[in-house]
Amino acid sequence: MRSLQKWNSSLLKKEASEDSSTKCSNTMDELGSNSLDVCLKQSVRSCDFSAVKMETTFSLLYKKLLDAEDFADRAVQEAIICYCQFGKALIQRRSEIASEKQVDLKSNAVSRILNMEVRAQLPVDTSDALLWKRIEQAKKLWKLFDVIGMDKIYRIHSFSVSSISKMTYEDIQYIIDNMPVDYSIKIELSTCAQPKDTLLSDKKNSELSHPDLGSGSDKKNSELSH
Repeated sequence: MRSLQKWNSSLLKKEASEDSSTKCSNTMDELGSNSLDVCLKQSVRSCDFSAVKMETTFSLLYKKLLDAEDFADRAVQEAIICYCQFGKALIQRRSEIASEKQVDLKSNAVSRILNMEVRAQLPVDTSDALLWKRIEQAKKLWKLFDVIGMDKIYRIHSFSVSSISKMTYEDIQYIIDNMPVDYSIKIELSTCAQPKDTLLSDKKNSELSHPDLGSGSDKKNSELSH
């Protein structure tokens, strides 16, 4: 009789463990990798700690780590695309103003008009310094990726928007002059996010590199630079 009771007890523990694993798996499928903490808590509550397989726990933690890195990369890439859109719009509007006023594209009058138009559409608490910084970043990023190809954005894994924008225009020109273009893809900017799986998968030039990033700085002025 005692042997039968012991066998039944072991069977119930096994079923509880399997049921916990099934619930945990369903939770992960429904909520995604961010449900890892909830999943682990359910496992601890539902069965003995010894029943939680550490190899499974490490697997989930490692997957969460990889997902976080991938999310960070995609966030930077999408931010660069949005900066490029802003830079493209600035340059296009500058050309339109110059044509409408029939003045030189680099005229200070064009800069003043464009500056007022941009400022009028932004929150009133946007500082001049912040606006100038973002305009410069947008112009530099658009100048770079418009030439070397928007697909190169998806090969960036270790640079941030800030680190790229610290490059001087001479740095950017150096990259443009030395970047192979035989496999460049032009992508029409329609949204801030572009499907990653539509781009080239080869690893050539997987990261933009330049020995002296941020070695110089452009001269700041109160108006949009030409």
